[in-house]
Amino acid sequence: MAYSAFTHGKVGSAFNKTITGNLENDIVFPAGPEDTISSVRWSPSNKHLAAASWDGKVYVYDVSLPKTANTIKGVTTISSEGDVPFFDCDFDAQGTLLAAVGASHTLSILDTTTDQTSTRPTGHTKPIRTVRFAQPIAIVPCGERIYIMDAGRNGHLVLSTADNVLHVFDLAGGNNPAKAVETRKIPWGGNTKCLAVSNVAAPPHLARRREEGEKTWIVGIEGRAAIQKVVSNPADTKYEYTFKCHRDTLESPTHNDPDARTTNVFTVNALAFHTSERPVMATAGSDGSFVFWDIGNKQRLKAFPKVGGDGVVTSCTFSANGEMFAYAV
Repeated sequence: MAYSAFTHGKVGSAFNKTITGNLENDIVFPAGPEDTISSVRWSPSNKHLAAASWDGKVYVYDVSLPKTANTIKGVTTISSEGDVPFFDCDFDAQGTLLAAVGASHTLSILDTTTDQTSTRPTGHTKPIRTVRFAQPIAIVPCGERIYIMDAGRNGHLVLSTADNVLHVFDLAGGNNPAKAVETRKIPWGGNTKCLAVSNVAAPPHLARRREEGEKTWIVGIEGRAAIQKVVSNPADTKYEYTFKCHRDTLESPTHNDPDARTTNVFTVNALAFHTSERPVMATAGSDGSFVFWDIGNKQRLKAFPKVGGDGVVTSCTFSANGEMFAYAV
């Protein structure tokens, strides 16, 4: 696991002439997780970074000191019942509580001010993939398994089910928050790997239309990404597009076709919205790389080299102030 300072750099031209970043100044965290890291999350105060792992623990690091490998300290861990994998974690709005879920069907909550952990039943009978802090409102049957979900600052909850359908719920302004305000098919056949709702608040002149400031970004196992408005608007399709990413095209000449090429397609494992009002997004993939995108201008800001060896980037996240970017290998 490592992190680096986030800089935009000069914008490339329509996915061409991409600036190549480097990993030389990235800061590697001290040894911790003994298995794959499934999720990394910054606290809103930027003081702590949490990493949920398949080794049955969530590791919490203090990153408040000047950033060198020697100043990053592990402060505590959450352990699962039976050492079963953790799949996700999330801080509350104050950064004092950390929730974690996984294969144990239960919810673990760490109070970072007292270092005390409690375990609570959830009512789920199968492993839990995603956790977010929100006020409990209702139990909603979705007809299929829920693969992934996310909630935006403006009150929308978006989730993806096994039948490749996106369900949108309005938890803040709807008369019936338990009823989806919109359902729509995902624009590809493969399963959805990740989903993120932007946490950028609507600009002042659009304050009455919360959906205008909120976008949904989804990525799949087929090396594809899509950006959409949380609540679709047929009259405005600026943010309705898909594109290919995390692919390698190699020359593979044959006797019959000396110009033949082979394309290797990699799963997009993670994505994260930048916290500024500028629509910047990061994707990370099984090709061992991560990329920064300007989704408003449909441009690739910066592509980074592969992490080396057989490394796979499994999760990524921006700090709350937008100055740091963490990724797990």
